[in-house]
Amino acid sequence: MKSKKNYCPKILSLLFIYIPIIIIGQNSDKNTITFKSPSKNFKDITIQSHKGLPRLGDLYFHRGVTPPVNPNAYKMLIEMKYLTAIYADMDKNKITKTGNDNDLKVNNSIASQQHLLQLVTKLGTESFLKKYFCDTSNTTLPCTFTDANGIRKNIGRWGDSRNEFQQMRSYKAVVKNHLNELQNWSRTFFKDDQEIAYFVTQSMVVGKYDFKQKGYWLTGMGSGRFLIQKSQFSAYTDNEKKLKNQKMFFSIPPSKAKELNLQNRTPVFLVFKIKVIPKVSIPTLYFDYSFELDHKIIEIYKDIALTNEIGEINIDNAIFKY
Repeated sequence: MKSKKNYCPKILSLLFIYIPIIIIGQNSDKNTITFKSPSKNFKDITIQSHKGLPRLGDLYFHRGVTPPVNPNAYKMLIEMKYLTAIYADMDKNKITKTGNDNDLKVNNSIASQQHLLQLVTKLGTESFLKKYFCDTSNTTLPCTFTDANGIRKNIGRWGDSRNEFQQMRSYKAVVKNHLNELQNWSRTFFKDDQEIAYFVTQSMVVGKYDFKQKGYWLTGMGSGRFLIQKSQFSAYTDNEKKLKNQKMFFSIPPSKAKELNLQNRTPVFLVFKIKVIPKVSIPTLYFDYSFELDHKIIEIYKDIALTNEIGEINIDNAIFKY
């Protein structure tokens, strides 16, 4: 069990990492899912999807091609649902400034206030930010929240101001007017404390085409990035355990192999249907995930956009080697 001394760094490091829910924008052509905001004060949340389910792990971004998404807001709203203890210790009357390794309640208050600040600045609409995050003491610069490329700027202070009185007004007003509606929205995610999703990871061709066995050797499950990673995989069967660290054989006929022309170290992309389960460690309250396979078939694609499926592997019948 971790000591209280290590608690605050764990929580604060969490804060800075780059359903029933109403789906209003699911579009198989755009490969996105949109979760409708319950309030005019906050933007809808859009994330990438695959076959109608959330896409986790390796995402795909191509400026001007892939539609805008805000996955970090999705991630942080789920965190809000499960970091209930730090929010229970939040001082709602003033900003907590100084932490103490021996005072868990103070550290919880700091962590929850920072988490809330980042969440509202990611989710807030333009009118919301103008109401709570315009520095009225600065009359020389316009109040803007996006950079020249239209990307939302990071806001590091309540009220976006160095003035402590303005910071306090901003913080207390947001807590009073909007904390409950955000917490209520967060509870609609991960219904039954789990989520079915797809985990996308990069693999790689190892060596040349094997004419004897008719196929390629591929590296196993890749690390992943968004929300979950390979280290969080709960492997139960022998083959699932091998999937973590061993090469696996991808059977494909010579005619198809000639068409694909895969070379040594050519990247390919593995897609796993999974069940994601949130984990909260008490008393440290460090938030994490674990996941397990929800389907035996591994889909294999030539491209990270997942438009060119080249085959599949059944995990039960898979062949592995070091």
